[in-house]
Amino acid sequence: MANPFEKKSAAFWADGMECAEAGYFNPAAHSLYYSVLQAVYGFAEAQDLLPKYRADEEGNENSKHKVVRQIVNDYNRGAKGKFVRALNRLRIARVKADYNPEDVTGPDLVPCLDDAEKLRQFFINFT
Repeated sequence: MANPFEKKSAAFWADGMECAEAGYFNPAAHSLYYSVLQAVYGFAEAQDLLPKYRADEEGNENSKHKVVRQIVNDYNRGAKGKFVRALNRLRIARVKADYNPEDVTGPDLVPCLDDAEKLRQFFINFT
């Protein structure tokens, strides 16, 4: 089954890259993070993996964000270090953009973009 969030992920990515190229790093961080989140979550939905990841050890429902982090940890063993770091860096930049008074800067975001796009494509194209 195709990734049901592929188009949404692509739209978020395009918006985020346009913002980053124009130097608007706060909206870029937000959009790029959600682009990757949609790709990974769509993969989990297409592969019927959500029941496995939704509940934590105590039976509490995990957030969509935690589910995505767990899936990236489990499914990217070969390039795990780079992809996990890229997701973490995007998450930190998104939190800074959305919840902190200081702005996201190019150095907060730009170094992880190549690996973040590879991570997104991995989950969009996973078969």
